[in-house]
Amino acid sequence: GSDNNDEFFIGQMFYSERNETYGVAITDPIDTTLTTKGYLSDGCSHPITINGGPGNDYFDVLRNKFSVDLNGESGDDSFVVRSFVAAIADDGTLIDPELGNATIKGGDNDDYFEINQPTEEDEVAMSFDNPNYLVNSLVDVDGGTGTDRLTTVGTEFGDRYVIQDGKIFGGGLIIKYANIAYLDVASLEGDDELVVLSTNPDALVSLYGGLGSDTFIFTPQSVKPVISKNLRGHRGIIEHKIMSDDPTYAGLIVRGVQADVLDNDGDFGYVSVVDQTNGFHLMEEDGFGEFDFWIFPTRRPDATVTVNVVSPAARDKNGYVLLQCETCADRDFSDQAVILEFAKDDMAPKKVTVKHNPNVLKLNITDVNLLLKMLVDVDGGKTGDERFNRTEQTLLPVDIKLIPGKDNEDGAMAVTIDERPSGTFVAEGPLSLTSSYDVYLRPCSTDMRNAVQVTMVESVEGQIALSKTTLFGEDFDSDCKATVQVQAVEDEFAEGDHFVTIQHVVTNRSSNESIILADNSTLLASNLLVTIYDDDIGGVIIEETNGITATAELNDADKPLVADTSFYEDEYSIRLTRPPKNGTTVEIDIDSIRVATDLDTLFTPDGRDFTLRRQVYVNGENGTTLVFTPENWNDTVTVKVTAINDGIEEGVDLMNFASQPSYLGLLQGPVFISGADSPFAYPLTNPVMLPIEFALYPVEFLVPSDVTIDTTMYLVDEAKQVDTIILNNLNVRGTNASIGTLFAEEFVGMNMASAISIGEAGTFSGISYREVEVLIFNLGDGSDELTVEDTSEAVHVMNLAGEDDEVTVKSISGPLLVNGNGGSDNVLVSSDDATVELVDALLLFDGGSDGKDDKLVLDNSGDSSLDDVLNVTRLIVEMPSMEAPQLDLLDDTFPTPDSNVSNATIPTNSSDRASPVLPRDSYLISLRDATGGTFVLSLDDPLSDRTDIATDPLPFNATAGMIELALDELLIPDARSCGSNQTSACSAACKVWQLGDSGSFVVFFVGQRLNAGVSLSYDTSGLNSFGFTPEIFQNRTNDILGKNSDVAYTNVDFLTIRMGEQEVVSNIRGTSAVTHVITQEEDDKFFVGSDAYEINETAASIDVLYGMLDYIEQDLHLVAQGGRHRLLMSDRFSSISKGAGTAGYVELTRSSLEKLADNLGNIYFTAEGGNWFDGVNLWLRPFSV
Repeated sequence: GSDNNDEFFIGQMFYSERNETYGVAITDPIDTTLTTKGYLSDGCSHPITINGGPGNDYFDVLRNKFSVDLNGESGDDSFVVRSFVAAIADDGTLIDPELGNATIKGGDNDDYFEINQPTEEDEVAMSFDNPNYLVNSLVDVDGGTGTDRLTTVGTEFGDRYVIQDGKIFGGGLIIKYANIAYLDVASLEGDDELVVLSTNPDALVSLYGGLGSDTFIFTPQSVKPVISKNLRGHRGIIEHKIMSDDPTYAGLIVRGVQADVLDNDGDFGYVSVVDQTNGFHLMEEDGFGEFDFWIFPTRRPDATVTVNVVSPAARDKNGYVLLQCETCADRDFSDQAVILEFAKDDMAPKKVTVKHNPNVLKLNITDVNLLLKMLVDVDGGKTGDERFNRTEQTLLPVDIKLIPGKDNEDGAMAVTIDERPSGTFVAEGPLSLTSSYDVYLRPCSTDMRNAVQVTMVESVEGQIALSKTTLFGEDFDSDCKATVQVQAVEDEFAEGDHFVTIQHVVTNRSSNESIILADNSTLLASNLLVTIYDDDIGGVIIEETNGITATAELNDADKPLVADTSFYEDEYSIRLTRPPKNGTTVEIDIDSIRVATDLDTLFTPDGRDFTLRRQVYVNGENGTTLVFTPENWNDTVTVKVTAINDGIEEGVDLMNFASQPSYLGLLQGPVFISGADSPFAYPLTNPVMLPIEFALYPVEFLVPSDVTIDTTMYLVDEAKQVDTIILNNLNVRGTNASIGTLFAEEFVGMNMASAISIGEAGTFSGISYREVEVLIFNLGDGSDELTVEDTSEAVHVMNLAGEDDEVTVKSISGPLLVNGNGGSDNVLVSSDDATVELVDALLLFDGGSDGKDDKLVLDNSGDSSLDDVLNVTRLIVEMPSMEAPQLDLLDDTFPTPDSNVSNATIPTNSSDRASPVLPRDSYLISLRDATGGTFVLSLDDPLSDRTDIATDPLPFNATAGMIELALDELLIPDARSCGSNQTSACSAACKVWQLGDSGSFVVFFVGQRLNAGVSLSYDTSGLNSFGFTPEIFQNRTNDILGKNSDVAYTNVDFLTIRMGEQEVVSNIRGTSAVTHVITQEEDDKFFVGSDAYEINETAASIDVLYGMLDYIEQDLHLVAQGGRHRLLMSDRFSSISKGAGTAGYVELTRSSLEKLADNLGNIYFTAEGGNWFDGVNLWLRPFSV
């Protein structure tokens, strides 16, 4: 590139085929592939490197059949990498693009063409669909200096991407990146799935769903495969399972190992690049850093195979490195490229030695990342073995980081962090596992030494100890290298595996300001992630050789030709972090699980095997078991990994992933999520053409007549889509609480990124989001402390598990369901002012039927004017201030990413409203105590003008998914009847969750029926003979309730409600928890009975209370304070005789009503400092008591 702002395009999209009809000379052909967007050229048919140079450059990668190395160098550069899907003929086949009449049809349901291929059951490769992606080779992006952005752009179909620290997979793409400040993934139309496994603190990751109902998943334990080229072959997966009677190891999840395998079968030839590191080779301009790697074919060539190895070029056109090959004609280091020739039957690995080129242009800004590229040379018949000519493989490039020389006089400066390939990890306790990394300072001049200081900032304090927390010039040795020792801080807390990021802040020693490079950018140093293994709770350390596990299939007869077994076999090590307790053992089952190596798409070569199969052996078997005892617990055990030479042709375009423990702490870089479109998914530009081509170029995409392209996904209504975030923190263990805070559009804590500075945009923490309708938090068996400062208007679900969890809810603007599951869980509902008036949506808490004491506290003690009435049932707590805002009170604006408005929404009568919008049509269903039978749900749907439409009978033990499916099918019988033309795929019409394992469910009508006035009822007559007894309130059943506010609870052991400083009327219709109602120094009225429904205007004058006490299932404590109080209790309508035991009786005392029945609670009433002078009244049924 020039010194100006340059634009580079790899691949072009044309509206017409490239032939003579459109001005393309027959002697100048351009190969294209017909996609759903147009005719896409091949981009590059050889590996290429593009150096942007100074200026704010733009790189757009549409297609790259071979690897692309993009270097932004100076300036604020933008990189765009796009996915595309092939257009398929109406008969379901790939076609040769031919000109024809346009047949883009989206308005008729009959014209829909299903791109995805159906999958078989059980043993097939996948359980999900994938579009027919054009699979690209590696795109390696180095932003260089400045503030750079990388954007991945999806397709109009349901895309799946997996994002890791430094890598992106899926959608037919594989992207590796460094020195990127903003990483964007824009999946565009379709119902997409974006999975984030880890992030880096150097970058802000932004995910955009676009049109469709999209799902954003963070740190799951397992990930489904994606379509992405694997440069190391296909992939085998090794998983580990722990079995032990030691409770400190019980429930431990150990990460799996991804073992890559190069094939040697079928019609394709593969070449192995054996590089002994997974990171980069550090090289210096002064000559330090010479290294070797090897290349060999995995099968015997039947004719010559030629491999080119090429040095990356500098701006003076010289190669940065020189290459030497033992078998090359010229064996000195004069070559910037070498040609390796493998003759017939020759498999002997050929060594290539690499060193810096002293004649190349010196670095003049900072260090650079280089990519040493290689490929099988298919030009001019240089490779005679056709199997290698047709290979799907991209040869693995070799990464080099070149740092300025110690005496660099061209203005380059660098602070370079070099850690070992397997990463930086330490352990507490007797294992005493420490680590170290190196810091290089360049140039090594006196001025640089005097000027620089490098400050280490730890993301979490008190977890690690560093030998140096600040490096000054004198801390660097004569080579200007400083080694930093890292060790874990020994403590007594059971924390499990945890993480600390070390940020390296480079400043001027005297001014404490940033150091400025020659291109006016800031001198930065990379950050480093430290994994800490705990010794207060069991853990397992897995260390892979060079940070990866790579193998190759070889025939037994060919192995002597390769000779070195480490070239085609690999190994990794396993050890424990602490001895097993009390004489127990720890067994680790190691299993090579079955995975697929190909997906059945129309690009897949004939004859491929789509079944699930083991790809590697562990210690020569399908699996093995390691046993650790108190005596050998600290042994490091080696596991040998060997490729299974299976005789099956396998591809390289399906990427499998091993499982990993689920830690939100792996998100060490901040994340932003939007369910809407990305402003950085720039539209395709017009292709570059000759004048005659441009003159004949059509104004729109000309689709062949025998091709139908579905465009209905462009017509969906984004306001009716349901975008979902799923946050997983499943495997945090120990007694140390994981602390998190939820705000209206942000979730922070849980060891995620905190106060990370990104470019000029300020600081970011955790995960922030916009335009998302559902948020699900899946938390594990560790102890959690969550504070809900506020929520958006989305539906929020918190699934707690194990241990004792604490949730404090100060304010909610959207529904919140808290599932306690295991442990003694406490939920406190109270604002900073000790009120509940900020509960503006439905709050639900299920404590879990685990035998542990779960508590729900509503502290409204600071209220003095709003809540003069309290209603309590076995399921609900109601107060006037806990209500959803009226529609006409809602703001009519929606926040943009730059807005400071936190909870604004668009009114539901606005046709272009943005989401999320509070779902107001929501219902609680109770199937309490049903042990059999069926029930039927019925709907009135104003949108379709249908009334009393009913589901088929549902079983008493129906799951939330079954209910949701039944309602969805009832509301939307045609799944492709939505959007502006009523031909697009429909989103969900409702979401259903079960409250723990109780018989209660909550139904939210969302998406296609968001606030559409849907009403829900149900018929429980099919349950009545199976233990179900309807709850009656004022002569009608009360088992289905329309609710969009207040508090619902199930499986709660203790419910405490503290009321404010005013006269309060408490209506207690039932209790399912031991309930305390506490009032203050006023004259309060209490009404206990199933029909209690008084207000202040009637509470003093009512003469008779109706109802029954059959719903007082747990003890009720009415705690009044000073004042003159009134208590009315009614069992008048009960049909059940009262009195404990077969001949027992009810006891009424001055402060209690006890022994109502064996299965009912007692009622206690006290007036601390006050009295009951306004009367204590009890009505009984007109039968025996």
